[in-house]
This record gives sequence, structure tokens and C-alpha cells, in this order.
Amino acid sequence: MARVLLTGATSFTGVWIARALADAGHEVIAPLKRVESDYEGLRRDRMDRLKSVARVAFDAPFGSPAFLDLLKTARPDVFAHHAADIPGYRNADYDVAAGVTRNLTGAGVVFEAAATAGVHGVIATGTGFEDAAEGGLAVSPYGLSKKLTNDGFRHLALWRGLAFGRFMINGPFGPLEEGGWSGRCSRPGSRARPAWCGPQPMCATTSPCCCWAAPMPGWWPRCWLIPSWTGSVVRRAMSARRASSPRGWRGRPRPAWGATARWTVWNRRPSQSRGWWPMTSRPSTPHGTRPASGTPMSTTTARWSGAAYWAGPPKPSL
Repeated sequence: MARVLLTGATSFTGVWIARALADAGHEVIAPLKRVESDYEGLRRDRMDRLKSVARVAFDAPFGSPAFLDLLKTARPDVFAHHAADIPGYRNADYDVAAGVTRNLTGAGVVFEAAATAGVHGVIATGTGFEDAAEGGLAVSPYGLSKKLTNDGFRHLALWRGLAFGRFMINGPFGPLEEGGWSGRCSRPGSRARPAWCGPQPMCATTSPCCCWAAPMPGWWPRCWLIPSWTGSVVRRAMSARRASSPRGWRGRPRPAWGATARWTVWNRRPSQSRGWWPMTSRPSTPHGTRPASGTPMSTTTARWSGAAYWAGPPKPSL
């Protein structure tokens, strides 16, 4: 099995990814940005859970001497970079250039140290839709920043002979999420019923499953987090040879990347007052159709009825 160095492991998705990797038999090493006493509340809960499945190194932010020392001594097989410095990422005026600069700072040194330590490959992970697989535009300024940052990671990795891939889970939600409707309704015992998960409402579940969710007709579907998706990606990284050309890993086609991502594009518009938030009503396309990314929605497009909403959203084709 692989030894995986995972950053961002105390985030909502990060802690689930760490647990899934550990459950699959991988050894997880998690460098954390802060000292242990800085973690409180939900973040403390995540950190405690992380400590049960991973080897944790406190006060070792990305690119710091402590981080580089850990990389040198741990000698991981795979470096999964899930951390990001993203203040104000929902704002319509998010500074793209500043975001790219913050998140690429120190990456060259880290990747050089990774190559020296014998790392097989680098996986840039994330939870936001950047641009369409067909080459469409990013959803938001933050999405553009993430795309440019990952392009930088790709170059820095390949220049040093490291295999590189991206793994994105679009719009995940579930237990341990901070705030919002999904964080509340996914708590054990919640009586909220805002989503559809097969024959039962999403909130009746206590462990990750895949479902389509929309808390109100104006929001896009999100996918209940399935952290085990990372297993196949790590195996591919382990089997990859030193690369001189791009390597892309997105796992098997799933709603989290395909049609859900396109719905995200269609249903979000810039708002100077509130940042990047969903529209108040959902435009939808006839079931099974897939217009090109960026296609304007017709004013006569059919919208969901209340009955259709509570019966469960239509499953788009992938």
C-alpha cells in the first residue's frame, strides 16, 4: 500500500479523504498549518478524528522548513495536495492573481524536495468546479484562480519528473461540514428532509452515500461525499512512472464531475452584493440534453414544480 502525504486534512473533505485512505490500507501523513491548541469546535472534532487515522504533524504549513523536513524524513509515495489559502473565495471581486500567488508560493521548492524524496506523483485535489471538460469558462473568479494554480502545479511537477493529476469532487456535503443547510441536516437525528437519496431522504443516513440534493428549487444538486473515490486515484499514482508529459486522473465518470458541474455553471451568476451565489430559480434543460458550456438558458425553459422537487430531482445523463 501507499504512503500518502496529505495536506488540508482537517478540512471537511480532507478528513474524509484521510479516513478513506486509511481504511484502504494506506499510511496517511498529515502536515497541519497550525499548532494543536489553535483547533477549536468543529475543527477540533475533525482534528481528533484525523489523529485516529493519520500521523499528524502540527505547525508545518506548506513550503515551510518543518514541511520540507517532514517530506524528507517521511519519504511518501504520493503527495496529495488538498490545502489552499482561499480567503473571500465566494466574493465576486476575488483577486485571482493574488490567489494564484498565495497558493503557488513555495510549490517549486516543495516539488523539488518531493522528487528528491522519491515521490512517485502529485495529486492536486479540490471541491470546486473550475472549467468544463470541454474547455468552457470557469464558474467564478475563485474557479479561475484554482485552474491557474493547478496549471502551475502541473508544470512545476512535470519539470521535475513527477507524475501529476487532478481529482475534483464538485459540491460535496455531509457530516462534519461547517455551517449551511447541509451541515445542519446531515447531523445524526436531524428531521430535515431537503434532499433525495434513493428511496430515503439524505438526512436519514449516517454514513457517506451518493445522492442528488437540492435544499430549495433555486439551488443546484450537490453530491453526498464519497471519500473512497480517492482510492483508485492513489493506485494510479503509485503505478505511474516518472512523467515527462501530463497525466490526468479524475476517477470513473460520476455525477460529481459531469452533469452536476454543468448545472453549477448554468445556475450561478455573479452578484456584486452577495458574491457568487445561486439564482433564485432553477433553469433546467429537457431531460437528457447537454448544451455546450456557456449556452444561454431560454426564458421559456421549463422549471421544476414543487411536486417534482419533493419527488426527487431528475438524474441528468453523464
